[in-house]
Amino acid sequence: MKSNKRVILALMSVFTVSASLNAQTFTMGKKCRGYLESAQAANSQESYDKAVELFDYFRSKCSTRDAKEKGAYGKAEALNGLKRYNEALTEANKAIEITKNRSLNGHFQKAIA
Repeated sequence: MKSNKRVILALMSVFTVSASLNAQTFTMGKKCRGYLESAQAANSQESYDKAVELFDYFRSKCSTRDAKEKGAYGKAEALNGLKRYNEALTEANKAIEITKNRSLNGHFQKAIA
């Protein structure tokens, strides 16, 4: 019984720490999150022309590092969907540059381009 309690406490600690780390790295406000969600939804629905426009709008309104990265790789995804690979490569490279080579999504979109 004691070992079960220890396991549960350990798991709770891990989830609490990871949740707080996630919260600390997300630096966009509500409006920016809304713009981002709209653009991502357009990508999910394969409305790539609309997604390009929405990601451009998102990036014009939101300038945190997180927003710049998400805007760049999101637009790269839309451009890849439109088979505009050279432009997608440029956007993927922006995401990679912004994060000092740490953007997995940027690298993923670069590989597709």
